[in-house]
Amino acid sequence: MERYPSEKIRLAAGHDEAVEQLQAIFQHLADGVFLVRVLPGPDFAYETFNRQTELWSGLTSDEVRGRRLSEIIAEPEASRLQEIYRRCVETGKTQRYEEGPTALQQGMAFQTTLIPVADAEGAVVRIVGVSRDITEQKRARTALLESQEMFAEAFRRGPYAMLIVRLADGMYVDVNEAFEALFECDRAWVIGSRSAEGKLWPDPHQREKLLDMLRVTGRVRDFAARLSTFRGGLRDVLLSGQPITLGGEPHLIASVRDVTKTLETERTKSALESQLRQAQKLEALGTLAGGIAHDFNNILGAMVAFIDLVRIDVNDRIAVLDHVGELKNAAQRARDLVQQILTFSRTQKPTRSVTRLDYGVRDAVKLLRTSAPANVTIDSRLDELAPQVLADPSQIHQVVMNLGTNAVHAMGERGGTLTIRVEPCVVSEDWARSQPDLRPGRYVRLSVTDTGHGMDEATQKRMFEPFFTTKRQGEGTGLGLAVVHGVVRDHDGAIIVESREGLGTRVAVYVPEHLGEGTTHVTPVALPRGRGERLLVVDDEEVLCVSLTQLLTRLGYQVVSQGNPQEALELFRRAPRDFALVLTDLTMPGMTGLYLAQRILEIDPHARVALMSGFSGSWTRASVRTLGLVDMLVKPLSAAALAEGVARALEEAR
Repeated sequence: MERYPSEKIRLAAGHDEAVEQLQAIFQHLADGVFLVRVLPGPDFAYETFNRQTELWSGLTSDEVRGRRLSEIIAEPEASRLQEIYRRCVETGKTQRYEEGPTALQQGMAFQTTLIPVADAEGAVVRIVGVSRDITEQKRARTALLESQEMFAEAFRRGPYAMLIVRLADGMYVDVNEAFEALFECDRAWVIGSRSAEGKLWPDPHQREKLLDMLRVTGRVRDFAARLSTFRGGLRDVLLSGQPITLGGEPHLIASVRDVTKTLETERTKSALESQLRQAQKLEALGTLAGGIAHDFNNILGAMVAFIDLVRIDVNDRIAVLDHVGELKNAAQRARDLVQQILTFSRTQKPTRSVTRLDYGVRDAVKLLRTSAPANVTIDSRLDELAPQVLADPSQIHQVVMNLGTNAVHAMGERGGTLTIRVEPCVVSEDWARSQPDLRPGRYVRLSVTDTGHGMDEATQKRMFEPFFTTKRQGEGTGLGLAVVHGVVRDHDGAIIVESREGLGTRVAVYVPEHLGEGTTHVTPVALPRGRGERLLVVDDEEVLCVSLTQLLTRLGYQVVSQGNPQEALELFRRAPRDFALVLTDLTMPGMTGLYLAQRILEIDPHARVALMSGFSGSWTRASVRTLGLVDMLVKPLSAAALAEGVARALEEAR
């Protein structure tokens, strides 16, 4: 509806009292009101202003009375208003227009309504103008438009890909330039299409997961996803988004941050760190090789001696049993030494578990005793009551080996004492403030102390740098302590070094106590026995075939052994239902155990096959199960390990 009547106002005569009242209202209105007389032409002359108009314009009624519009208002505004006034006269209808800040007073804006006033014959003889101050509304509207333009510009030019999607059907409402670049598309043909129909989500389950999260939490922050470009490329991204309402409908506005290069860099860094650790292991193994060979020769010498004693005392049953017991002890020492070497040199991805730090340290100390020269005394005190930690035993083993071999080298030809301790430790807030890498709390401390030549301050500052070494050429690459630093960092731990020239060095490694649940200990039980099941044992080592056959027979199984994998395969092919389990070595000439297992499973997909190996490399129980096998047994196999492994494999559902 119009604020003022559009019908023609007819002049009233007389009624002086009514005129006075109208005059009073006219003067005190909050809006500016003015009267204009229509002249021939038509032209327009001002007759009177009310007080508000005088205030806004800075002119009095007396100053404007009889003056034409063009005399009061400058061009080109005068011509624009002249046209609006003429239209009011010609049409006899109300007209509206806005005046800018320069129309009357500087800095103000007005909306003016012109109301035609007709005489008795219907001709428009006067115009009543009503002006309203709209300065604030104008400023608010301008600010809103500027804000909208700023948002639109920020959306279009933002550094991250952005999109607006209608939630009801997944239709793209808008995307920005960064979205076009990231997803290799054109905005014109993306808008109006639906996200679910395109190839943006190669895994639709990820999209559903995102929508579920949005429904539950009301927003999404850094949702990791792998998306496809419109040309088939893949991008690793982090999505953040929040619902908004547009046109009364729910939409999602989201930003997409490309982290593809970041993840590639992290993967490359991880691979390089792994190569660095492995290179250092090979270096350390070279250092240890002489001591390991010496220890193996000692073990083999003892075994040969006891075998000769068995032959000599063959008629003395008690003596033979004693000699056999010593043979078993020697074999176990050899097995432990091989296991320590494999633990140290393996390339598998670190896996942390809840464990006691002294477990990994104890094995490393054994290997150090084997390789250390006779003039080095190793004093180890490992507190079995120290709290458990979350650690990778293989990496802890490597830390001790690296620190230990460095300490032995530092003591040189004169020898000395290598002290290794594992003990609980509480780091107070005061102490933590003096050690930037330590936080207050409970730790398990591993310390390695030597009585060598020590280090000066400059060497201590660089000791953890890769390839920095004080050894002569050919004695080391400077990788060992860099690897130690990386392992400790990965365990959220810290290293503190204390060294004085001529007095020796103490390196203390702090690993945080694990506050979760600890490991449980299983009470030993009787060995599981068979019920006459028929087993096929395949191993190219004849002595192992014989020993495994005898052990399994005594455990209650019927055993068929075969040293040739090809012949074993033919044997199985002829009677696949005769064997409850096939036990095969992993590494054999002519055919690997894995290939044999695959051929057996082709013949009978329900067959149970378990691998055996003295060096499994990256193969584990979990990884062989993905190939359809039931287990992975690690040699050498004791009677207990063999009995438990076979029983576990036979219980496997097929």
